[in-house]
Amino acid sequence: MKLFKNSLYTGLPARIYIIGLVELINGAGSFLYPFLSLMLTQNLGYSVKEAGFFSMASMLVALPASLITSKFADKVSRKKVMVLTQMCMSTMLLVSGIFLAVRPALVPYLILTVYFFDGMTDPARAAFQADQTNLQNRQVAYSFFYLCHNIGFAFGPATAGLLFSVYPQGIFFGNAAAAFLAVSIVMVKIPDRKPDAQMIKKSMESDNSDKAVKGDVFAALKARPKLTFYMFVTLFLFTSIAAIYFVLPLYATKLFGTEGPRLYGTFMTTNAVTVIVLTPLAVRFSRNHRTLTAISMATFLYAVSILCMGFTDSYVVLLFLVFIYTLGEILHATNHDYFIVNHTPLGHRARFSSIMSMLTTAGFALGPLLSGLMVSKWSYRTTFVINGLILCACMVVFLSLRSSFAKEN
Repeated sequence: MKLFKNSLYTGLPARIYIIGLVELINGAGSFLYPFLSLMLTQNLGYSVKEAGFFSMASMLVALPASLITSKFADKVSRKKVMVLTQMCMSTMLLVSGIFLAVRPALVPYLILTVYFFDGMTDPARAAFQADQTNLQNRQVAYSFFYLCHNIGFAFGPATAGLLFSVYPQGIFFGNAAAAFLAVSIVMVKIPDRKPDAQMIKKSMESDNSDKAVKGDVFAALKARPKLTFYMFVTLFLFTSIAAIYFVLPLYATKLFGTEGPRLYGTFMTTNAVTVIVLTPLAVRFSRNHRTLTAISMATFLYAVSILCMGFTDSYVVLLFLVFIYTLGEILHATNHDYFIVNHTPLGHRARFSSIMSMLTTAGFALGPLLSGLMVSKWSYRTTFVINGLILCACMVVFLSLRSSFAKEN
């Protein structure tokens, strides 16, 4: 356990470390999404514009999926929902890999089912993880999950980048194997800790920021208007982030030709290694500042890096901008979920997670669509600039919200 000696992560409950292992495996198996745009354009014959439309569709199928499972996860079991739906997602990844070799025309439709089941998994997984934490250890635990995911992600896209040219089916098979293994560990090792009626009743009498409220999800949203507005603004943030995830591998291929996929893989590995090294420092920084201050700073770093990407064709400069972008990602990732969960009513965690998942998914659906249209109509440079300016506007809104959350943060 030398990894955790004298660190933020010493003394956490055993279940937190197990979830960290699960996140590491999921990160190492993240093959499909980072290479989806290249899979569509290079293996399945889509244009950039068509790939943007398909990426939007793959995200949109997750919207109703998250609604289907969220109430059941709040009322019955987070764990059962998560295990069942992730098993289904893993199965469809395997089927997609098989069909890529024999009936590639069907693969896009199979990918849609993968994202549908992933959408069903998200609210239960988010609530399940929140249940394993408390107000005292939540920020450290969430940063640990994020760190572990990125330790795995340091290897995932790089491996996928090597597989992409020589064995594209491996993108699906590797992703499926990791997902199966991760959910099997959850099934065997981690108990469900969903709040019971007595815990919810006690929470209603407390002054905690996550105190429970009576009524359905609409009553809960009405009871948290500032949080609801914050969540809505993040739609625009995630739209711009998704646009860059979609455009960057295509931009790398445009600049560097056949070396593009491999070099894009190094961008993602740089992203993951930076996360591994700097996440503990980001958590220490965040502990000394209000959460929305850290989120605003993260959005600023996102904006600056993205604004500059369209003005260079240098691999070294792009690598540096990916580093700056990653600093923003670290600050955002270690504060965003923590902020949401801390202000979510205790008995509505899965349903609020579903709403946040829907907004995130909508952003990741709109981002590829809009960026694909921008690239086709204008240029990569214009696409980077527009998304950078959107992030600047989000930063201004987050800064303005700080005063209204002054007492809670």
